[in-house]
Amino acid sequence: MAADADALPFSRWWLVAVGALAMGTAGTYQFVWSSIRGPLGTQVGASEATLGWSQSFLLGAGLLAVAAMFGVRPVER
Repeated sequence: MAADADALPFSRWWLVAVGALAMGTAGTYQFVWSSIRGPLGTQVGASEATLGWSQSFLLGAGLLAVAAMFGVRPVER
């Protein structure tokens, strides 16, 4: 275990900081969506169904982009 920690070129605390920042950013966007959905729909003239579909499409596209970048691997036991 100690050999694995020495193999990293940076402190593991950087991973914790980046992970916390990423979760904070993604979580904030998802929670604020319910607040901006109505005014945004009024401003652009779109129904809630259309806005919901576009939100789902963007989240799905982001998931596929991450899968394409890092690849999909089976879980090893």
